[in-house]
Amino acid sequence: VTGADIGIHLNNVDFSTVKSDSAHSCGRYGIYLTSGADTNTVIDNVVIGNSNVNLFVSNSDFNTVENNYVKSAGVNGNIRLFSSKKNTVRKNTGLSGGDYGLWLDSANDNTVDTNTFNSNGQYGIFFNSGSDNIVYGNTCSSNSQIGVFSSSGSRNIIRQNVITSNSQDGIRL
Repeated sequence: VTGADIGIHLNNVDFSTVKSDSAHSCGRYGIYLTSGADTNTVIDNVVIGNSNVNLFVSNSDFNTVENNYVKSAGVNGNIRLFSSKKNTVRKNTGLSGGDYGLWLDSANDNTVDTNTFNSNGQYGIFFNSGSDNIVYGNTCSSNSQIGVFSSSGSRNIIRQNVITSNSQDGIRL
């Protein structure tokens, strides 16, 4: 899908798979799960150059986002989870993603493992008001400010990540 407002949109859709697709240069989002789009799998996609967020999970739970290549998103980054819980974000590559490689925004009980978030405008991984997230085995390198930044939240676990060559801090809590 190229040039749409939203490339692929799952609105209150459950138990579906988005696999081996592409979404490029869309007005807002490349792939968008919203309004209770629960228990879906987004796997093996290429999502590049969308104006707001490349891959956005909003108010949706129990999804798996795996092995996607996301690059050159707008200001809100490559992958964003907003007000979503119990999702798994695994084995994705997010490069040059506006401000964020991955933004966990009011997101709780998510697992983020074995991803690469490099060369983003501010942060590799950014937490905002989330709790009980587990972040491990990720690589966050050469981001313009911080590798992993938790601005607020509680009981988040950050362990066994490779964090190098970020211009300010590796991890800021």
